[in-house]
Amino acid sequence: ELCSGPWRDLLCNIDEQLALNSNPNFLVGNSMTTADVSLGAFPLKHVDNVNHPHRQIYAMELRKFPRVNNWASNTIAPAFSLWFKSEPIAPA
Repeated sequence: ELCSGPWRDLLCNIDEQLALNSNPNFLVGNSMTTADVSLGAFPLKHVDNVNHPHRQIYAMELRKFPRVNNWASNTIAPAFSLWFKSEPIAPA
């Protein structure tokens, strides 16, 4: 239930954009842009953040999208890994 709706829609949209770009490590062009930063921050905040209570559930859904998972691992995580590890979860 957590991974349905907006989360799955976001992963589908990122996957479609990555398929359109000739370089699978970036959403647009051949280097990191604000598109990578803005779209990559949300998924990895849920997957790489050790403080997120449902990170394993989100990670399982991310792995269903190999292009997005590779992009997240190769482009976003290296750039933001320290921040994701310390990012607190906002109270609900």
